[in-house]
Amino acid sequence: MVLQLCIIASQQLIINQLRAFQEITEFKTLVLATGVILVTYHIVRHLSGEQPVHSLRSSIWKFNNDRWKIIFHQGTLVRES
Repeated sequence: MVLQLCIIASQQLIINQLRAFQEITEFKTLVLATGVILVTYHIVRHLSGEQPVHSLRSSIWKFNNDRWKIIFHQGTLVRES
């Protein structure tokens, strides 16, 4: 239960931080193991005077020493869907 609450709180923190810079959709989490989660999402960056840039993002987070730490991240540019 505590891990689940930490995942929910961390998920909202990540979303709030990223929204300041871009549009986020399709945000999902998957527990891979105790204290390890996979986060996936779609980002659209709106740059002034340019076409929006779309990318798919994934990261793996590990809970250690009472905090979440990213241990892997990948971003892949995609055509507008």
